[in-house]
Amino acid sequence: MSTPLGRLMLVVDRAGCGGRDPIDVAVAAVSGGVGIVQVRDREASALVAALVDAVGQDATIVVNSQPALADAHGCGVHVPAAFDGDVGNARPRGASAHDVGEVDRALARSVDYIVAGTIYETDSKPGLAGRGVEHLAALVRRAHPTPVFAIGGITPARARACRLAGAHGVAVRSGILAAADPRAAAAAYFAAL
Repeated sequence: MSTPLGRLMLVVDRAGCGGRDPIDVAVAAVSGGVGIVQVRDREASALVAALVDAVGQDATIVVNSQPALADAHGCGVHVPAAFDGDVGNARPRGASAHDVGEVDRALARSVDYIVAGTIYETDSKPGLAGRGVEHLAALVRRAHPTPVFAIGGITPARARACRLAGAHGVAVRSGILAAADPRAAAAAYFAAL
């Protein structure tokens, strides 16, 4: 990949924005330091097009699980660990991983980054215990030199711990989307990184 990855990834969907316009939230978050916007929305097509127009010059846009949509808009693609389809030609190309086997599978897809989780307990996956920064460090070692973003229950204070464990950066959803001021929330994460 020729463009360096930012350290702060926003995972955006309409549901997480609490009724606010996801484009407005993303624009504010990018102005606060988000470098990658991952679109994880069931009706992503219109949202991707609008995000490319609104923040495509200032942040990298990646589309979750829809390589054809990513290719159509010149965006990157992100796939879940269990994704079995063709990832297309989109770049950057990323994948989720929860264990070393999934890291190996992601690396076999020639990914540009990996999102590793769930590091801390999170409201989005109730009942699932976080795996901790030691687990994150093991995934980072396995993925090296591919950059790893930590996800799951990440707060600004925890973002620093993830960086110390070797993560390139963090991926955040509700910590920014649900914040009263998404720009300030993103800036707090960015400063911690």
